Amino acid sequence: MKKTTGILGCALVAGLMTFASGKAQAKDLVVSNEVYATFNLKISTQFVDQSNKLKKASITSKQYLKDLGFNENKVQLAVNTTTFDVWVINQGTLQTNLTAGGLLSVELFDQQTATNNTSSKEAGLIEVFTDAEQLDTFDIGGVYSRSFSFSKVDKNGEQNYKDSLKGKNLSGSGFFSGLSTNNVPVTGSADYKGSGKVTPVL
Repeated sequence: MKKTTGILGCALVAGLMTFASGKAQAKDLVVSNEVYATFNLKISTQFVDQSNKLKKASITSKQYLKDLGFNENKVQLAVNTTTFDVWVINQGTLQTNLTAGGLLSVELFDQQTATNNTSSKEAGLIEVFTDAEQLDTFDIGGVYSRSFSFSKVDKNGEQNYKDSLKGKNLSGSGFFSGLSTNNVPVTGSADYKGSGKVTPVL
């Protein structure tokens, strides 16, 4: 299991509260015949502050992008539904592959998939993590549910692909600079939803 990292400590220390979820949908984004689905992430933790009180802090994908230095009002996270790499999308254009850069990754494993004609339902385990080389780290995982389907091929030789995933009760641990000298418990959720026209792969 790979460890994780994020540039989250400054936001958690500054805000110490729940931020807006930022679930704007980048609809029908297809690049090189692959659908990119809007990715929403929320992580929460509890830590002991300087007055020896237990405090809560949380952060969402919108704030995470801001902490990475992006303009959170123009960009959003998206998952390639084929490779599961996490990207930053800027106004419908792929900008930065966070997974390739070692910043944020999603892994699915132990899948159980039931397929009926052109639609499938899947259950498995998901892990969402950041790179271990930075000071602030988090690694959360748990059970996810997923559904994906293809429509019939149209007269243009294309079909509509839909894909959605939800991981509601994820948990793990993290280290956030400025919050604690030890690892803190982390809970969270992750989901994506996307669709688009693709050409069938023979």
